[in-house]
Amino acid sequence: MDCGPPGAGSGVGTQAQGEEVRKRRTDANHAVIAGYFERLGALVHKTNISGWDLTVSKFGAIALIEVKDPAKPPSARKLTPTSQKMVEDGWPIREVRTLDHVMAVVEELRKQGMRRDL
Repeated sequence: MDCGPPGAGSGVGTQAQGEEVRKRRTDANHAVIAGYFERLGALVHKTNISGWDLTVSKFGAIALIEVKDPAKPPSARKLTPTSQKMVEDGWPIREVRTLDHVMAVVEELRKQGMRRDL
């Protein structure tokens, strides 16, 4: 019995509207970046088909993360058209390439969480 999502194994997912979409490729450092967030105590959900790569939660705050590989040239690190449109529409997608970026996001989440406690 197949318990996976529609199109699992074919590289195709299904959106709520019934449109088929291709799963996005992940950058080489995707697992490392996700692991950094997890080691810092964050909850991490790998999205990969939504316009961003990771949804990260810590201190009661959430960040949408687009992982980019610093080894690639700047032209290859551009946001996809979907991600760029989401940023233009006001979605707070953060680009993360390094451990320093991960730590900066976690600090930002800490500050957001503190503001909620006031």
